[in-house]
Amino acid sequence: MKKIMFFLKNFIQNPQTVGAVAASSVYLAKEICRKIPVNYTGVVSEFGPGTGTFTLQVRKQISKTCRFFAIEKNQEFYQDLKDKLPTLEIHHDDVDQVQKFNHLDTHNYIDYIVSGLPWSIFPHQSQDKLLDETVDSLNPGGYFSTFTYLTGYMMPNGIAFRKKLQERFETVEVSRVVWRNMLPAIVYHCKK
Repeated sequence: MKKIMFFLKNFIQNPQTVGAVAASSVYLAKEICRKIPVNYTGVVSEFGPGTGTFTLQVRKQISKTCRFFAIEKNQEFYQDLKDKLPTLEIHHDDVDQVQKFNHLDTHNYIDYIVSGLPWSIFPHQSQDKLLDETVDSLNPGGYFSTFTYLTGYMMPNGIAFRKKLQERFETVEVSRVVWRNMLPAIVYHCKK
């Protein structure tokens, strides 16, 4: 209940950056992380970890030698995750700054990016900028996985966002509906 209230409070206070009234379910987290191999050792990033549902799933799947970093803009979510997961490499910044964090070690590109960002509430220009940064940050053959709620999938903004993904990625796989989530969702697995 405490986690729900924390998320709801942030949604009410920051509707321009928090796009949901509740945290994602573990079922959505498993689907969004499906492309990351078990015991993966490369580079993984998370955009907008929120309260950490996807973060925990990523950490279950990756090797201890994998470089995993997250970028969170919301100050309260950032601080909450730093307190809960002190070993997590998390940066309090905008996702469009990913290149700054991407080059902190010998790796130049990211292999897998998972995202909990509320794409549907971003203006089209912001979507374009963030998607271009995402593509530029990925290794060839890398995956970007994000989701949309079923309610927005066939709306004009949902259709426009899907088109933007298809223009930028070699393939865009659409998952089955994840019914066991506060709002049913669909995941896009986009391969560069």
